[in-house]
Amino acid sequence: MKKFSKLSLALLAGILFMFTACDKNPATPIDVAVEREIPVDQMANRQNPYDDEGKRHNDFLQYFQANVDDPAALNQERIMALVRDYHEASKLEYNEFTARAYEQTFAEFQVAGIGGPYYDFNWCKRFPILCSFLPGPFLPFNLLQASNGGTATDRVSKFLEAVKKKESELLASKEIDEDAKTALLIYTTVARHSAAYWHNELEVKKSGSKWTGWTTGATAAKAKPCHTCDVIGADASGATIGFFFGGPWGAGIGGGVASAASIIEKLWF
Repeated sequence: MKKFSKLSLALLAGILFMFTACDKNPATPIDVAVEREIPVDQMANRQNPYDDEGKRHNDFLQYFQANVDDPAALNQERIMALVRDYHEASKLEYNEFTARAYEQTFAEFQVAGIGGPYYDFNWCKRFPILCSFLPGPFLPFNLLQASNGGTATDRVSKFLEAVKKKESELLASKEIDEDAKTALLIYTTVARHSAAYWHNELEVKKSGSKWTGWTTGATAAKAKPCHTCDVIGADASGATIGFFFGGPWGAGIGGGVASAASIIEKLWF
């Protein structure tokens, strides 16, 4: 028995040695795309004097996620209450003027179909300022499409740099008056922060984010090649509309409301 055991072990060792020695080309590990979180410093642009509105946009979305259980149960009255509570929690002034500004902003969202039903809406005709400098009302959102290859992290990073470059050109321009620059810089900061925010929530946190569960039923998310591109565009446009009616505060928070409505396709207005 002992002899048999020793012989068996010897044969087994020889077989293992033969297989490992003959394997001159071991299997190459398959590269798995690892998405990384976009840090605050990367999404920011200190050259943009209105960059705080982009930060406020993201902050409101975090507040929304923490304080809403069922977005399908929301309506305009509850959205207004959520916005008011966010103002109070953030120590921002909220009065009759503020409330009226949000009501006007949300009325424009309804006209534009933000949250659905979706249809072609001419932002340039409605708000010509959006098209006076930018290529149409939209930044190069096509950079975010998966068809460009690479990881989502790579694509978002390229988009952020492209937006910052556009902001540098905008800041250096002497042909655009200050009011127009303000509106456009709010548009761009919200676009940047929105792109990074949705990347971090949907590509990095995934099931660890409420947004992932809330977007599973979104038809556009399944049907369109880049639903997030549309959402970011709606965010930025919504922020600009919010600025027109309510000033800077209306921009970041208004854009946040447009963002939430667009990503989960709920028409609250």
